[in-house]
Amino acid sequence: MVTLFKPHPSVSRPLTSYAISLLLVLSAIGLPGCTRSLRQEGTKIAQAGSTVAKQMAEYYSSLQRDTNDTYELNAFREAYLRQTVYDKAVKEANQTGQPAPPPPTFEMSDLDKEIFAEYLKTYQALAARARLAKAMQNAYDSYAQLSAYDSTQEVLTNLDGLVKTVSAASNLVLPDPTGGLITSTVQGLFRDIITEITTIQQNRKLLRESNRLIPILQKLKQVFDAERVLYGGDTEVADSQGVKRAVSGIAGRRAAAYKSVARQLVESDAVITTTFINRVLSVYQLRWPEPQVPFTQPALKAGIIKIIESRAYPLAQLSEDAGEAISKSLNSLITQHQKLAVNKPLSLQELFEHSATAQVLLDQLKAQGVPTGFLTQLITALEKGAEQ
Repeated sequence: MVTLFKPHPSVSRPLTSYAISLLLVLSAIGLPGCTRSLRQEGTKIAQAGSTVAKQMAEYYSSLQRDTNDTYELNAFREAYLRQTVYDKAVKEANQTGQPAPPPPTFEMSDLDKEIFAEYLKTYQALAARARLAKAMQNAYDSYAQLSAYDSTQEVLTNLDGLVKTVSAASNLVLPDPTGGLITSTVQGLFRDIITEITTIQQNRKLLRESNRLIPILQKLKQVFDAERVLYGGDTEVADSQGVKRAVSGIAGRRAAAYKSVARQLVESDAVITTTFINRVLSVYQLRWPEPQVPFTQPALKAGIIKIIESRAYPLAQLSEDAGEAISKSLNSLITQHQKLAVNKPLSLQELFEHSATAQVLLDQLKAQGVPTGFLTQLITALEKGAEQ
């Protein structure tokens, strides 16, 4: 057995038992009660953080799908319109005995290339944010394990992954209709996040301090809220010059693309819908008697267009509601971290100084003329061992 401390010669066995009792009291106060419950709370918060991060990753992935849908729908609409114009020109040429015009070209125009470049920029920026959210989830998962057992290296590894994804997201910006105001704000916040994480990485003691994650979460929420105008529906935003500009977010553009294609098909006498009629008739086991041909009657077409218009709003609103829910979840997570930081347990040294029971035992040792410095040394050694 290795002896860490040699008892003072004046310390008798009965008095040594007082010292042992003192250490037992400190351990009973400091470890099983407060610390264990805080470990449980830390695990809960880490699990909550993992859940929020997963929701963010799924949300960004849904915005990627919205972006893809918008591009494809607009490409289809443009092709449909060009084909319609060409078919009309061929018909007129046949009627007048003129030669038919050349068919539409397959080559991308300069405008097509510009639109595709913006689509790609948006898609890649959203992919970077989805990876950031996934890295955040991994970091929280490792923090959950840290609350249960010592997994410091795993936390550091995942924090390193988080730094890399934050840096990548900062370099891949979303198209900014405010003249760069949103972009500059977000990039500044990303730089602050990297600084905060780097500080934790450089000082391993900070890994277990819940309050060190609070500024990181606050800035991530500010990033998310700053860019929400780019995610949702139609709104107005002040640009870098303070001028109000109409902005249609990712979900809004997707809804507009769906609406535009649907209207174009209806107005071109290319679609039919008996869904609403059959919904009523099916109750009576009846069906619409006409053959499956496009609706051409102006009144019916106008009614279908009204339905299309009414359904365009919820398409964007669902995404806005999801963004609002994630923002609130991030705020709730920050609050949980703040509460845990406030309820941080006393250290053994603080317990030594403030515990009434410990002071009674300490006074009894002093009354017998026993030097108690070795207890302070032992407590300091215990704390240092816990930090490693």
